[in-house]
Amino acid sequence: MESNLMEAYINKQQETLLDLLEDEQSIKNVVKSIDEEQNYLVCLVACGSSLNAAMAVKPIWEHYTTAEIVVCNAFQFRHYAFKKYQGRKGIAIVISQSGRSTGTLDCIQVARQMGLSVVSLTADATSPIAKAGDSVIDIGCGEEAIGPKTAGYTATLMRLIQIAVAFGEKHASLSRRDHQQLMDTLKKDLNDIQTLILQMKHWVKQHVAWKQAPYITVVGYGQELGTLYEGQLKLLETLRIPVLAYDIEEFTHGPHRLIQSDSFHIFIKTDESGRAMTDAITQFIEGVNRNILVLTVFEPHSKYELTIQCQGQLSKAIKFVIPFQVLANELALLTGFNPDTSVYPEFFSKLRTKTT
Repeated sequence: MESNLMEAYINKQQETLLDLLEDEQSIKNVVKSIDEEQNYLVCLVACGSSLNAAMAVKPIWEHYTTAEIVVCNAFQFRHYAFKKYQGRKGIAIVISQSGRSTGTLDCIQVARQMGLSVVSLTADATSPIAKAGDSVIDIGCGEEAIGPKTAGYTATLMRLIQIAVAFGEKHASLSRRDHQQLMDTLKKDLNDIQTLILQMKHWVKQHVAWKQAPYITVVGYGQELGTLYEGQLKLLETLRIPVLAYDIEEFTHGPHRLIQSDSFHIFIKTDESGRAMTDAITQFIEGVNRNILVLTVFEPHSKYELTIQCQGQLSKAIKFVIPFQVLANELALLTGFNPDTSVYPEFFSKLRTKTT
Protein backbone atom coordinates (compact mmCIF):
# COMPACT_ATOMS: atom_id res chain seq x y z
CA MET A 1 0.00 0.00 0.00
CA GLU A 2 1.31 3.44 -0.93
CA SER A 3 2.21 5.78 1.91
CA ASN A 4 1.15 9.03 0.24
CA LEU A 5 0.27 10.70 -3.05
CA MET A 6 3.90 11.34 -3.94
CA GLU A 7 4.62 7.61 -3.80
CA ALA A 8 1.54 6.95 -5.95
CA TYR A 9 2.77 9.41 -8.58
CA ILE A 10 6.25 7.88 -8.50
CA ASN A 11 4.78 4.43 -8.98
CA LYS A 12 2.61 5.42 -11.96
CA GLN A 13 5.58 6.57 -14.04
CA GLN A 14 6.44 3.30 -15.74
CA GLU A 15 2.89 2.80 -17.00
CA THR A 16 2.52 6.45 -18.02
CA LEU A 17 5.81 6.55 -19.92
CA LEU A 18 5.11 3.33 -21.79
CA ASP A 19 1.69 4.68 -22.77
CA LEU A 20 3.26 7.92 -24.02
CA LEU A 21 5.77 5.93 -26.03
CA GLU A 22 2.87 4.52 -28.05
CA ASP A 23 1.40 8.00 -28.59
CA GLU A 24 3.77 9.62 -31.08
CA GLN A 25 1.33 10.64 -33.81
CA SER A 26 0.17 13.82 -32.08
CA ILE A 27 3.83 14.85 -31.75
CA LYS A 28 4.53 14.14 -35.42
CA ASN A 29 1.47 16.14 -36.49
CA VAL A 30 2.70 19.23 -34.64
CA VAL A 31 6.27 18.87 -35.91
CA LYS A 32 5.01 18.35 -39.47
CA SER A 33 3.12 21.65 -39.31
CA ILE A 34 6.25 23.63 -38.40
CA ASP A 35 8.08 25.19 -41.34
CA GLU A 36 11.76 25.42 -40.45
CA GLU A 37 14.43 27.33 -42.31
CA GLN A 38 18.22 27.47 -42.07
CA ASN A 39 19.65 28.77 -38.78
CA TYR A 40 16.42 27.71 -37.11
CA LEU A 41 16.02 28.61 -33.44
CA VAL A 42 14.29 26.50 -30.80
CA CYS A 43 13.78 28.18 -27.42
CA LEU A 44 12.78 25.85 -24.58
CA VAL A 45 11.16 28.16 -22.03
CA ALA A 46 10.11 27.03 -18.55
CA CYS A 47 10.43 27.33 -14.76
CA GLY A 48 11.15 24.84 -11.97
CA SER A 49 11.04 21.14 -12.83
CA SER A 50 9.98 21.98 -16.39
CA LEU A 51 13.18 24.01 -16.81
CA ASN A 52 15.25 21.11 -15.50
CA ALA A 53 13.56 18.83 -18.03
CA ALA A 54 14.47 21.24 -20.82
CA MET A 55 18.10 21.28 -19.64
CA ALA A 56 18.14 17.49 -19.45
CA VAL A 57 16.98 17.00 -23.06
CA LYS A 58 19.04 19.79 -24.65
CA PRO A 59 21.89 17.37 -25.57
CA ILE A 60 19.34 15.06 -27.22
CA TRP A 61 17.92 17.95 -29.26
CA GLU A 62 21.41 19.00 -30.31
CA HIS A 63 22.19 15.45 -31.42
CA TYR A 64 19.06 14.80 -33.48
CA THR A 65 18.33 18.26 -34.93
CA THR A 66 20.28 20.95 -36.76
CA ALA A 67 18.52 23.79 -34.92
CA GLU A 68 20.14 26.13 -32.42
CA ILE A 69 18.76 25.07 -29.03
CA VAL A 70 18.41 27.67 -26.30
CA VAL A 71 17.11 26.86 -22.80
CA CYS A 72 15.74 29.88 -20.93
CA ASN A 73 14.00 30.31 -17.63
CA ALA A 74 10.89 32.44 -17.96
CA PHE A 75 12.38 35.57 -16.35
CA GLN A 76 15.48 35.43 -18.53
CA PHE A 77 13.37 34.97 -21.67
CA ARG A 78 10.99 37.84 -20.87
CA HIS A 79 13.68 40.37 -20.00
CA TYR A 80 16.79 39.45 -21.97
CA ALA A 81 16.01 37.25 -24.98
CA PHE A 82 14.17 39.81 -27.12
CA LYS A 83 17.18 41.84 -28.25
CA LYS A 84 19.33 38.78 -28.83
CA TYR A 85 16.88 36.67 -30.83
CA GLN A 86 14.43 39.16 -32.36
CA GLY A 87 13.80 38.45 -36.04
CA ARG A 88 15.15 34.89 -35.93
CA LYS A 89 13.02 32.18 -37.52
CA GLY A 90 12.02 29.56 -35.02
CA ILE A 91 9.72 28.38 -32.28
CA ALA A 92 9.36 28.77 -28.55
CA ILE A 93 8.31 25.58 -26.80
CA VAL A 94 6.70 26.97 -23.67
CA ILE A 95 6.58 24.31 -20.96
CA SER A 96 4.30 24.36 -17.92
CA GLN A 97 2.83 21.21 -16.42
CA SER A 98 -0.03 23.11 -14.78
CA GLY A 99 -0.36 25.56 -17.66
CA ARG A 100 -0.93 28.32 -15.11
CA SER A 101 2.51 29.80 -14.46
CA THR A 102 2.05 33.54 -15.01
CA GLY A 103 5.70 34.15 -15.86
CA THR A 104 5.70 31.39 -18.46
CA LEU A 105 2.37 32.60 -19.84
CA ASP A 106 3.82 36.08 -20.35
CA CYS A 107 6.63 34.51 -22.38
CA ILE A 108 4.14 33.60 -25.11
CA GLN A 109 3.46 37.26 -25.87
CA VAL A 110 7.20 38.00 -25.86
CA ALA A 111 7.84 35.08 -28.23
CA ARG A 112 5.27 36.42 -30.67
CA GLN A 113 6.82 39.89 -30.53
CA MET A 114 10.13 38.24 -31.41
CA GLY A 115 8.51 36.55 -34.42
CA LEU A 116 8.57 33.02 -32.98
CA SER A 117 5.66 30.61 -33.24
CA VAL A 118 4.62 29.00 -29.95
CA VAL A 119 4.12 25.36 -29.02
CA SER A 120 2.52 24.96 -25.59
CA LEU A 121 3.57 21.83 -23.71
CA THR A 122 1.22 21.31 -20.76
CA ALA A 123 -0.78 18.67 -18.91
CA ASP A 124 -3.94 20.80 -18.84
CA ALA A 125 -5.55 21.40 -22.23
CA THR A 126 -7.95 23.95 -20.69
CA SER A 127 -5.21 26.07 -19.09
CA PRO A 128 -4.29 29.62 -20.16
CA ILE A 129 -0.94 28.47 -21.57
CA ALA A 130 -2.61 25.75 -23.65
CA LYS A 131 -5.11 28.23 -25.06
CA ALA A 132 -2.46 30.84 -25.86
CA GLY A 133 -0.17 28.62 -27.94
CA ASP A 134 -0.26 28.25 -31.72
CA SER A 135 -0.29 24.51 -31.13
CA VAL A 136 -0.53 22.33 -28.03
CA ILE A 137 1.08 19.06 -26.98
CA ASP A 138 -0.39 17.23 -24.01
CA ILE A 139 2.25 16.13 -21.52
CA GLY A 140 -0.04 13.21 -20.81
CA CYS A 141 0.53 12.70 -17.09
CA GLY A 142 -2.88 13.81 -15.83
CA GLU A 143 -3.22 15.92 -12.72
CA GLU A 144 -0.42 15.84 -10.15
CA ALA A 145 -2.01 17.49 -7.15
CA ILE A 146 1.05 18.07 -4.95
CA GLY A 147 3.99 20.48 -5.06
CA PRO A 148 7.01 18.22 -5.79
CA LYS A 149 6.51 16.92 -9.35
CA THR A 150 7.60 13.43 -10.35
CA ALA A 151 5.27 11.82 -12.92
CA GLY A 152 4.88 15.16 -14.67
CA TYR A 153 8.63 15.65 -14.84
CA THR A 154 9.39 12.33 -16.53
CA ALA A 155 6.37 12.71 -18.84
CA THR A 156 7.72 16.13 -19.87
CA LEU A 157 11.09 14.51 -20.59
CA MET A 158 9.39 11.88 -22.73
CA ARG A 159 7.46 14.46 -24.75
CA LEU A 160 10.57 16.60 -25.33
CA ILE A 161 12.52 13.51 -26.42
CA GLN A 162 9.72 12.54 -28.82
CA ILE A 163 9.62 16.04 -30.32
CA ALA A 164 13.40 16.05 -30.85
CA VAL A 165 13.37 12.64 -32.51
CA ALA A 166 10.40 13.65 -34.68
CA PHE A 167 12.37 16.68 -35.89
CA GLY A 168 15.29 14.39 -36.67
CA GLU A 169 13.13 12.03 -38.69
CA LYS A 170 11.44 14.91 -40.53
CA HIS A 171 14.79 16.22 -41.78
CA ALA A 172 16.20 12.79 -42.60
CA SER A 173 18.98 13.05 -40.03
CA LEU A 174 17.28 10.01 -38.53
CA SER A 175 15.85 7.22 -40.69
CA ARG A 176 12.48 5.68 -39.88
CA ARG A 177 14.26 2.44 -39.09
CA ASP A 178 16.69 4.13 -36.70
CA HIS A 179 13.78 6.00 -35.10
CA GLN A 180 11.99 2.74 -34.42
CA GLN A 181 15.16 1.16 -33.06
CA LEU A 182 15.60 4.08 -30.66
CA MET A 183 12.03 3.74 -29.42
CA ASP A 184 12.35 -0.03 -29.01
CA THR A 185 15.50 0.39 -26.90
CA LEU A 186 13.84 3.12 -24.85
CA LYS A 187 10.88 0.84 -24.21
CA LYS A 188 13.17 -1.91 -22.92
CA ASP A 189 14.91 0.55 -20.61
CA LEU A 190 11.63 1.87 -19.21
CA ASN A 191 10.27 -1.58 -18.43
CA ASP A 192 12.29 -1.91 -15.21
CA ILE A 193 11.48 1.47 -13.64
CA GLN A 194 9.37 -0.21 -10.98
CA THR A 195 12.29 -2.49 -10.13
CA LEU A 196 14.52 0.58 -9.76
CA ILE A 197 11.96 2.19 -7.43
CA LEU A 198 11.92 -0.90 -5.20
CA GLN A 199 15.73 -1.02 -5.28
CA MET A 200 15.90 2.56 -4.02
CA LYS A 201 13.32 1.96 -1.29
CA HIS A 202 15.44 -0.95 -0.08
CA TRP A 203 18.52 1.29 -0.15
CA VAL A 204 16.77 3.88 2.05
CA LYS A 205 15.86 1.20 4.61
CA GLN A 206 19.55 0.34 4.86
CA HIS A 207 20.63 4.00 5.12
CA VAL A 208 18.12 5.65 7.46
CA ALA A 209 20.88 7.94 8.79
CA TRP A 210 20.39 10.01 5.64
CA LYS A 211 17.21 11.45 7.18
CA GLN A 212 19.49 13.38 9.56
CA ALA A 213 21.49 15.09 6.79
CA PRO A 214 22.11 18.78 7.61
CA TYR A 215 22.78 19.37 3.91
CA ILE A 216 23.44 17.31 0.77
CA THR A 217 25.63 17.91 -2.26
CA VAL A 218 24.71 16.49 -5.66
CA VAL A 219 27.58 16.27 -8.15
CA GLY A 220 27.66 15.21 -11.79
CA TYR A 221 28.89 16.17 -15.24
CA GLY A 222 28.28 16.18 -18.96
CA GLN A 223 24.81 15.49 -20.30
CA GLU A 224 23.26 14.84 -16.90
CA LEU A 225 23.29 18.41 -15.53
CA GLY A 226 19.52 18.78 -15.97
CA THR A 227 19.07 15.60 -13.94
CA LEU A 228 21.50 16.97 -11.37
CA TYR A 229 19.39 20.09 -10.85
CA GLU A 230 16.11 18.19 -10.74
CA GLY A 231 17.57 15.83 -8.14
CA GLN A 232 18.66 18.86 -6.14
CA LEU A 233 15.17 20.37 -6.38
CA LYS A 234 13.35 17.20 -5.32
CA LEU A 235 15.49 16.72 -2.21
CA LEU A 236 15.28 20.40 -1.30
CA GLU A 237 11.48 20.50 -1.72
CA THR A 238 10.81 17.53 0.54
CA LEU A 239 13.64 17.55 3.10
CA ARG A 240 13.66 21.37 3.28
CA ILE A 241 17.39 21.52 3.89
CA PRO A 242 20.17 23.03 1.76
CA VAL A 243 20.88 20.82 -1.26
CA LEU A 244 23.68 22.06 -3.50
CA ALA A 245 24.32 20.89 -7.07
CA TYR A 246 27.75 21.14 -8.72
CA ASP A 247 29.53 20.14 -11.88
CA ILE A 248 32.20 17.58 -10.97
CA GLU A 249 35.17 19.87 -11.61
CA GLU A 250 33.53 22.91 -10.03
CA PHE A 251 33.10 20.83 -6.87
CA THR A 252 36.89 20.70 -6.55
CA HIS A 253 37.18 24.51 -6.56
CA GLY A 254 35.73 25.53 -3.20
CA PRO A 255 32.63 23.37 -2.63
CA HIS A 256 34.92 20.50 -1.56
CA ARG A 257 35.13 22.39 1.76
CA LEU A 258 31.61 21.12 2.43
CA ILE A 259 33.05 17.66 3.07
CA GLN A 260 32.63 17.21 6.83
CA SER A 261 32.16 14.32 9.23
CA ASP A 262 28.37 14.77 9.02
CA SER A 263 28.03 15.76 5.35
CA PHE A 264 26.14 13.72 2.72
CA HIS A 265 27.09 13.41 -0.95
CA ILE A 266 25.43 12.02 -4.10
CA PHE A 267 27.26 11.57 -7.41
CA ILE A 268 26.03 10.80 -10.92
CA LYS A 269 28.55 8.85 -13.02
CA THR A 270 27.30 8.11 -16.52
CA ASP A 271 30.23 8.15 -18.95
CA GLU A 272 34.00 7.92 -19.06
CA SER A 273 34.73 11.66 -19.17
CA GLY A 274 34.19 12.22 -15.45
CA ARG A 275 34.59 8.67 -14.19
CA ALA A 276 38.14 8.94 -12.83
CA MET A 277 37.50 12.29 -11.13
CA THR A 278 34.30 10.99 -9.53
CA ASP A 279 36.15 7.94 -8.22
CA ALA A 280 38.97 10.08 -6.83
CA ILE A 281 36.56 12.42 -5.01
CA THR A 282 34.49 9.62 -3.50
CA GLN A 283 37.67 7.90 -2.31
CA PHE A 284 38.72 11.13 -0.63
CA ILE A 285 35.32 11.56 1.06
CA GLU A 286 35.52 7.97 2.32
CA GLY A 287 38.45 9.08 4.46
CA VAL A 288 36.15 11.59 6.18
CA ASN A 289 32.74 9.88 6.30
CA ARG A 290 30.70 7.08 4.72
CA ASN A 291 27.68 9.13 3.62
CA ILE A 292 28.11 8.56 -0.11
CA LEU A 293 25.81 7.41 -2.91
CA VAL A 294 27.04 7.02 -6.49
CA LEU A 295 24.45 6.46 -9.23
CA THR A 296 26.19 4.93 -12.24
CA VAL A 297 25.78 3.03 -15.51
CA PHE A 298 28.93 1.06 -14.74
CA GLU A 299 29.23 -2.16 -12.79
CA PRO A 300 29.67 -1.25 -9.11
CA HIS A 301 33.21 -1.33 -7.81
CA SER A 302 32.45 -0.04 -4.31
CA LYS A 303 29.70 -0.43 -1.72
CA TYR A 304 28.57 3.13 -2.41
CA GLU A 305 27.63 2.52 -6.03
CA LEU A 306 24.19 1.69 -7.38
CA THR A 307 24.02 0.63 -11.03
CA ILE A 308 21.16 1.85 -13.24
CA GLN A 309 20.71 -0.20 -16.40
CA CYS A 310 20.48 1.91 -19.58
CA GLN A 311 20.88 0.24 -22.96
CA GLY A 312 20.36 3.50 -24.84
CA GLN A 313 21.19 7.18 -24.36
CA LEU A 314 17.59 8.41 -24.41
CA SER A 315 16.62 6.72 -21.15
CA LYS A 316 19.37 8.18 -18.95
CA ALA A 317 17.59 11.47 -18.27
CA ILE A 318 14.47 9.57 -17.23
CA LYS A 319 15.95 6.72 -15.21
CA PHE A 320 18.61 8.66 -13.30
CA VAL A 321 16.04 11.00 -11.76
CA ILE A 322 14.01 8.11 -10.28
CA PRO A 323 16.40 7.50 -7.33
CA PHE A 324 16.19 11.18 -6.37
CA GLN A 325 12.39 11.03 -6.40
CA VAL A 326 12.34 7.97 -4.13
CA LEU A 327 14.98 9.42 -1.80
CA ALA A 328 13.07 12.69 -1.57
CA ASN A 329 9.82 11.02 -0.57
CA GLU A 330 11.11 8.21 1.64
CA LEU A 331 13.62 10.30 3.59
CA ALA A 332 11.06 13.05 4.16
CA LEU A 333 8.57 10.50 5.51
CA LEU A 334 11.26 9.19 7.86
CA THR A 335 11.68 12.70 9.27
CA GLY A 336 7.95 12.87 9.95
CA PHE A 337 7.11 15.26 7.10
CA ASN A 338 4.68 14.24 4.35
CA PRO A 339 5.73 15.84 1.01
CA ASP A 340 2.05 15.93 0.00
CA THR A 341 1.65 18.74 2.53
CA SER A 342 1.27 22.21 1.07
CA VAL A 343 3.90 24.56 2.49
CA TYR A 344 2.87 28.22 2.58
CA PRO A 345 -0.33 27.75 0.53
CA GLU A 346 -0.74 31.52 0.35
CA PHE A 347 2.67 31.97 -1.33
CA PHE A 348 1.53 31.75 -4.97
CA SER A 349 -1.50 33.97 -4.47
CA LYS A 350 0.59 36.68 -2.81
CA LEU A 351 3.35 36.49 -5.40
CA ARG A 352 0.85 36.02 -8.25
CA THR A 353 3.12 33.52 -9.96
CA LYS A 354 0.22 31.24 -10.92
CA THR A 355 -3.17 32.01 -12.41
CA THR A 356 -6.30 30.78 -10.62
